[in-house]
Amino acid sequence: MTPPFKKLGIIAGRGELPLRIAEKAASNGIYVHVFAIRGQADIAQFAGRFPVQDFRLGATLPVLRTLQAEDISDLVFAGATRRPSMLELMPDSLTTRILAHGVLRRGDDGLLRGVIDFLKKEYDITVHPTDVILDEVRLEKGVLGAVSPSDRAASDIEKGRDVLKALSAQDVGQAVVIQDGLVLGIEAVEGTDGLIARCGDLKRAGEGPVLVKLSKSGQTTRADLPTVGAETVRNAIQHGFIGIAIEAGRSIMLEREEAIRLADEAGLFLIAVPGEGE
Repeated sequence: MTPPFKKLGIIAGRGELPLRIAEKAASNGIYVHVFAIRGQADIAQFAGRFPVQDFRLGATLPVLRTLQAEDISDLVFAGATRRPSMLELMPDSLTTRILAHGVLRRGDDGLLRGVIDFLKKEYDITVHPTDVILDEVRLEKGVLGAVSPSDRAASDIEKGRDVLKALSAQDVGQAVVIQDGLVLGIEAVEGTDGLIARCGDLKRAGEGPVLVKLSKSGQTTRADLPTVGAETVRNAIQHGFIGIAIEAGRSIMLEREEAIRLADEAGLFLIAVPGEGE
C-alpha cells in the first residue's frame, strides 16, 4: 500500500505503535513529525530520529500551529492514551472549541469521532487509520501459533463476544475477561493491562481465564483499534490466563513473532475471531 501523502503527523500515546509507524513511514520516504502526549508517550524513543514535540492534551493549539507551519494535513493517532478529567485538561482556545461540540460527554469512540470530524471540517486535516502505514499488523482469522483453545475456552470466547456486543452501544471498553462462563471483568479506564491484572486476582481454580478483545459496533477504524502485543501476552501469562482472542481484520498485533513465541512456550492460545455480526 502506497500512502497518499508525503508528510505525516503522528499523535503519539503509550507503547511502541507510534514508533513503528514513524519508522515505516520514514522508510517510505514520508516526512514525519511526532507530537508526543505529555506524561504518556515516551518522547525519548523519537529524540534524534524524528522531529518531535510534546504537548499537553488540553493544549492543542501548538500542535495545530506546527501542522500549518510544516504544511502537514495528514495525521495518525497511535498508542494508548489515558483520558484526562476536565480538571486535568485545562483547555486552551483550540481545545475549548473542540469541547464545545460536547465530545467529553461521549465515550472514547464518540470523542475520537468528534475530534476527527472537527479537524477535517475546520482545518481540512485528515486522520488516517494506522494500517495506511502498517498494513501488515492486521490479523487474519484463525489460531496464531501452536496452541488452540479448548472447548471450554471456545465457549468463553463466545460468551465474551456476546457481552461485548451487548455493551458496544454504550461505547465502553473493548475487552472482557471470562472464566468458565463467568464474567470476571470488563475493561474500564484502567485499560487492558489493568484489566488483566485485576482479573488475575479474581480468577478461580481450574482452567484459567480468557481475554476477549473486539472493536465496538460501528467504531471508527481511524483510531483506537483493539491492540495486543508481546507485553499483553507476558501480562496474561503472569496472571494465569490461558488465552487471548482478538478480532480478525480490525485489530492490531505488535511484535507478532515474539508474542506467538511467548504464548507457545507458556501454552497460551492466541486466536483471531470474527467480529460482531460475522
